[in-house]
Amino acid sequence: MIQTISSVTIHPTALVDEGAILESGVQVGAFCVIEDNVRIGAGTILETGAQVLRYTTLGQRNRVGKYAILGGEPMDLKFSGEVTHLQIGDDNDIREFSTVHRGTAFGGALTKVGNHNLVMAYVHITHDCRVGDHTIIANAVQIAGHAVIEDFVRLSATVGVHQYCRIGAHSIVGMMSKVAQDVLPFTIADGHPARHFTINKVGLERDGFSASEIALLVKAFKALRNKDADLMRDLGALSPHAARLFAAAGGATQRGISKFV
Repeated sequence: MIQTISSVTIHPTALVDEGAILESGVQVGAFCVIEDNVRIGAGTILETGAQVLRYTTLGQRNRVGKYAILGGEPMDLKFSGEVTHLQIGDDNDIREFSTVHRGTAFGGALTKVGNHNLVMAYVHITHDCRVGDHTIIANAVQIAGHAVIEDFVRLSATVGVHQYCRIGAHSIVGMMSKVAQDVLPFTIADGHPARHFTINKVGLERDGFSASEIALLVKAFKALRNKDADLMRDLGALSPHAARLFAAAGGATQRGISKFV
């Protein structure tokens, strides 16, 4: 018999710790596990076998797919059982068998996922990562520790992201790519290792960029690839997006910038 408590629905086979906080409208499916020190926001759905482990916070209206595991201990030899956290925002769709781990004390003690993200099946987001908003992370993508995935990024199926890499906003990485260095915002990267090909025109159109904004970014990309400092200066003054592209290319990085084709 399904158990309903204050508009929270819990399947009788689920294991929910008394120390967990479940807000209104939460649905907990069969064989789910929710540990102590967990908070799950209103309207969130946990499908069969999903697990939300201690020190995890989920926002509102998330969907956690079958047998996904959120808040597992980090796979890091420096981790020694300290209290660290996983924070996930609102309106995310985290699909079956995906895993997202807590942070480490060394990395700031927090793994963070933003809002409106689609995380497809078998994805792994490991300790101390930062995932922004409106990303699409396709099947079996593997993201190593301390990586940053900015807003509106698309990672195609089976992409591997090295530790400490940054994937810039509105970029797309092609299927089966190995990302060993940072990917610049607004670009297409692909290959093994991934290299920059061009501006992500289709993605930018879908994200609401105007034709004139995209045209300036195309010129900016070519100027950056050709190391044309004068044209870069002029385009940076014309376009805040171009200025952001140049800043990312010349800014601080722990892994370096992926090469150009």
